[in-house]
Amino acid sequence: IALQKMRQRHIWLIGLICTCCLPLMGQKKMVYGNVQEVGQAKALYYYSLTDNELSRERYMLMVLQKGTEVSRFGAVSAYLRDSLALALGGKPYDTRFLGRESAKIGRRPDANGDPGWILIVGYPDGSRTITDRILIDYYLTEEKDTKPIWKLGSQQKTISGYKCMQASTLLFGRQWTVWYTMDIDESAGPWLLYGLPGVVVDAKSDDGDFRFELSKIEHRPTPILLSKHMYNKVSRERFLEQKQKYYGNTKSYVKGTSYGHEVSDLPNSSPKKYNPLRKSGHR
Repeated sequence: IALQKMRQRHIWLIGLICTCCLPLMGQKKMVYGNVQEVGQAKALYYYSLTDNELSRERYMLMVLQKGTEVSRFGAVSAYLRDSLALALGGKPYDTRFLGRESAKIGRRPDANGDPGWILIVGYPDGSRTITDRILIDYYLTEEKDTKPIWKLGSQQKTISGYKCMQASTLLFGRQWTVWYTMDIDESAGPWLLYGLPGVVVDAKSDDGDFRFELSKIEHRPTPILLSKHMYNKVSRERFLEQKQKYYGNTKSYVKGTSYGHEVSDLPNSSPKKYNPLRKSGHR
């Protein structure tokens, strides 16, 4: 019975993919993606992210593009996809060529994993933008940019050759302990863990569910990009409610989308415990 259910689920997923791709299969050319440049970065800070969003440990590589006014933090895979879209200039290309280029990104060891969300700080001016998705629905949140309230500690230790100091903060329902260094003449950190007098080298939620670790730094200019989609503009709290519904009852959620009208026999799915990085709506 378990094997049968697994096969049914695989067939259902294949059906969803085919439904999405059908309009493209008859075309020889298509546009890979469209992006707009919203800032310029002067350095790249690469972080490994360990998370337990779905109550199982996942590992993925993230990159912080740090600019003077605007910064972007997201998966390395998303950064590479948007960089490819910029290089292609929004023009249609042969689908086989696009397939090969996309596959190259997928095979890169540094393009492992993607949490789905992208955070852009300083865009629009004085605000931050968060993009995310559920299935093929894209969401966008704009909110006021507020820095964490840090408590600086006196403890020190050396991490990866950097002399680091400890700090802590309560941020969106999670207590964080971070180690930052002033050996690098910059103020930078992963996700929303910024605003310290140095660069965050290690950050871990006290419950052990999430951790960011600095792996390398590259000093080179890169454009900061925002993908163009038909976004549903919602608050971050509203998006997290939608994602909770999706994981709580995937079948019911999908039936309420355009997918549900095209896929008739959806399999039952067990509820998944959703443990978002941002637990609450208030800092």
